[in-house]
Amino acid sequence: MVDPHGFQNRPVVLSVFVEGGHSSTKNVCLDPDVEGRSRKRVEGLQCPNVRSDGWLEIEMGEFFNSGIENEEVQMKVLETGGHWKRGLFVEGIEVRPK
Repeated sequence: MVDPHGFQNRPVVLSVFVEGGHSSTKNVCLDPDVEGRSRKRVEGLQCPNVRSDGWLEIEMGEFFNSGIENEEVQMKVLETGGHWKRGLFVEGIEVRPK
């Protein structure tokens, strides 16, 4: 995040789904400094981890690859609470097998 605003104590919704298949949705906190602030609204929510390269990392969810070619995986970040947000940059998404 670069000069983030609007993420402090505000949950966001992350979802991952395959068209016509299972979806995975969860509320998370994207504020990396939440430990130093009041956590009332984000208590118990997953928060990002700082990687060794300085970027933040958070698990968005899970999906099942049925082996069908050309399946489209959709990933979304949705704000909650109607507060303006800025400073979120996505460098890439890493898909890891389980």
